[in-house]
Amino acid sequence: MFRCLADVPAVFTAIVAFVVVAAAAPSSLALAMPSAPSTTHLSARASPTGCTAGDSATAASSTESPLPNKHKSNKWLVLDFDGTCTEHDTTPLLPRMASLHSGDDDARRKQRLEQFNALEQEYFDAYSAAKKRVLGNDSDGGDDTNMDLHEALESLDEVSTVVTHKVSQSSCLSGLPSHPRHMADLIDQHEELRRLTRLQNDCVAVVADAHLAGWCLGVLSINWCPNLIEAALVMPVRRHLDTRRPTSTPIIGNKEDRGVVGDKVHLRAEVWSNEIDDKGAVTLHVPGASAKRTCIQSLKEKLRIQQDLRDKESRRPIVIYIGDSSTDLSGLLEADIGIMLGASATIEGIAKRWNIELSKLSDRRRHVRQQKGGLLERDSDTIWMADGWKEIDSLLQDVSD
Repeated sequence: MFRCLADVPAVFTAIVAFVVVAAAAPSSLALAMPSAPSTTHLSARASPTGCTAGDSATAASSTESPLPNKHKSNKWLVLDFDGTCTEHDTTPLLPRMASLHSGDDDARRKQRLEQFNALEQEYFDAYSAAKKRVLGNDSDGGDDTNMDLHEALESLDEVSTVVTHKVSQSSCLSGLPSHPRHMADLIDQHEELRRLTRLQNDCVAVVADAHLAGWCLGVLSINWCPNLIEAALVMPVRRHLDTRRPTSTPIIGNKEDRGVVGDKVHLRAEVWSNEIDDKGAVTLHVPGASAKRTCIQSLKEKLRIQQDLRDKESRRPIVIYIGDSSTDLSGLLEADIGIMLGASATIEGIAKRWNIELSKLSDRRRHVRQQKGGLLERDSDTIWMADGWKEIDSLLQDVSD
């Protein structure tokens, strides 16, 4: 699934510069690669199911989120991947990674990158036109005046879906590493890949601490490459947890539920995303904003049913979703608490058009006092803006208290 980088031109420029210098060819396409669940501690499912409730990996349009028995907590922290956990969008690196792993000669590498670059430009042109139809300009407030928010977001996602199918047909992403360990090794061997897959400051520590504090973890992403998510995000968090010992770290709840086995703490998480095969064909399980919204809805409903089967007097379930782009908007509004990481001109334009309140996460305590609600009160039509992961850590501590 393509992810618009129009809101982060500096990031895109840095990634493109790497591709041009490394391959002596045009820049690669700014797509947001989909991902699938990992095969170790990341997820119990052997193949990506998007947000499907069953075992079928072919139901690309299904967005029911599973609630496996191993997850007994009623607190869920769900994360977007690209731009939320990572400093940069990782999609433009995919053709380069595929070429390196396949051992391409210069001619074949140039061919891959030229294909990707052409499709990238097609996407940007189509996205700009769709965005203009949705938002228009300040004087007219948008051309499609009768379009509601979710229809608008779906129209933007459709641009990505169309071009994603062309990427699949081009085979320019064929030959990507088929195992997370191989992907991690490839990244480790190239300094530029390490830099451009780097996680945001404090992300690893905050996610690890949330896990130890009793939060179930999920990744909800339009990314195409599950092995990249595992290598760039899950493995670093797992290594961080390996340094933590249950004897010296407060563990909230049952130790087994928290993944504590002996003197080790293991990460358990669910990943709902897309997938890419060895021929470079993408299967869209999470096509965009609508799918993310449905996944969050399904997760909340399953938590509600789970709560009804337990002690109804216990603490009510809560789902926090963290994202950074227009593709995350529907999920952010559906979650109990939706957090937008960083600033985005597109988000601000959409929020203005559809009367979505954007408030600073640092002001949330004051806001809930004014509304005479608690920290767990549903934030309807409000998206909380955070500057970094430390702010998110403070919120998680507030909610956990």
